[in-house]
Amino acid sequence: MKKLFISILAVAAAVACTKTNVDFEQPAEIGFAPVASMSSKAALNTTTYPTDQPIGIWSNYAGDVNPATVSDYTKFATKYLDNVKFINRTTVVEDKETATANWGGATPYYWPTNGSLVFAGYSIQEGKGVNTKATYNFSTDVMTIPDYVQELS
Repeated sequence: MKKLFISILAVAAAVACTKTNVDFEQPAEIGFAPVASMSSKAALNTTTYPTDQPIGIWSNYAGDVNPATVSDYTKFATKYLDNVKFINRTTVVEDKETATANWGGATPYYWPTNGSLVFAGYSIQEGKGVNTKATYNFSTDVMTIPDYVQELS
């Protein structure tokens, strides 16, 4: 009887020692949805952002800051994206005729696994690439785009 009891305990111990796996989430690509209306009348003369017009994006990172709880972004001091080009990627939703337009990196960029990001961006002038001299300072909230020429219509 004693041997039977020890055998049962041994089997129970073997079953209790299960293999553990650490599952990691696949990183999600950073993307933006277009605005539904204009915030000012200066940039666009339509309520839909043109799908053929890319945007330039900056992003700064903070590992332990929730952006919803801060009023200034000086704690976001680590550059994450530095004036990179985001392009339109229109996708069909569930084989319907409606499409969702979103902008993702011309080269894919992914959300960090922890921490938070803050973003700034600008519309890239139609037919031109990213303005390589453009800068954005998160601590002072100042964007500078030198050599920009406003086209007259």
